[in-house]
Amino acid sequence: MFENLAWSGRTWVNDIRHQWSGWHYGRAGLAVDGSLNTSLPRCAVLDNFSVDEPVWMVDLGTREDVKGLVIVTWQGDGQDNQTLYRDYVFGLDKLSAYVELRPRLSEISEKRECGTVTRLNNAVFLERVHIECPQPIRGRYVYLKGTGVANRWHRLFSIVLCEVLVY
Repeated sequence: MFENLAWSGRTWVNDIRHQWSGWHYGRAGLAVDGSLNTSLPRCAVLDNFSVDEPVWMVDLGTREDVKGLVIVTWQGDGQDNQTLYRDYVFGLDKLSAYVELRPRLSEISEKRECGTVTRLNNAVFLERVHIECPQPIRGRYVYLKGTGVANRWHRLFSIVLCEVLVY
């Protein structure tokens, strides 16, 4: 096992709805609360309803050598009757991880990419998604960016992060 560098770190998302004082649905901080509970109400939810590419960020507190991430995802537990699991994730094409030196970036440098998983072989849909950096990347802020499938009529998707473990 490894120390989770992201545990209880400050989080941010590029969707302004999450900044509303009354916003309680899928708060970004739920992804670093130390709980491996995969019920939907206990997970952070990002979507591309208000932004083309949703971005989630965690502050590690200090600069660290990041070697990779393990992302515990939602697999359908606790869903409501209106929205099925596949409707949440079906439009997601890839999930990319980056390690940066600055917070709350609107543009993330491809040079600081740790890795990407895609829908090929259903990698983005696994219960535990592992992204390993090719070599350690020194930084303080870890970003996750979702990209949708380009050739679908229904382009909305969600990324449901139950826990993000950074090592």
